[in-house]
Amino acid sequence: MVLDETDKEMLEKEIRLFIEVIPHEIRVHMYRDIQGLLQIKEVGDFVLGLGIGYIICPFLSKYVSKHGRKPTDEEFKDIQIIIINHVNAIREAILKT
Repeated sequence: MVLDETDKEMLEKEIRLFIEVIPHEIRVHMYRDIQGLLQIKEVGDFVLGLGIGYIICPFLSKYVSKHGRKPTDEEFKDIQIIIINHVNAIREAILKT
């Protein structure tokens, strides 16, 4: 991996923060009006996709602020691997809700 340890920790913190708000996100997106408006067929899948965005966006913003540049292709591959390694934990949190 080329992503440095502090960046890995920053990314894993974003993952933990999202896992903590999963119950709220599930409650919000369970309302039929919202499901219809957003055309949500499966709330769990929707929240998983939403979570990936919730994780990536603040991480990239902090990364650019810290380094003054976007991640390289190799760094972005590391970011993807770290997120993929946490998908099961995110899914489990969704299923528990």
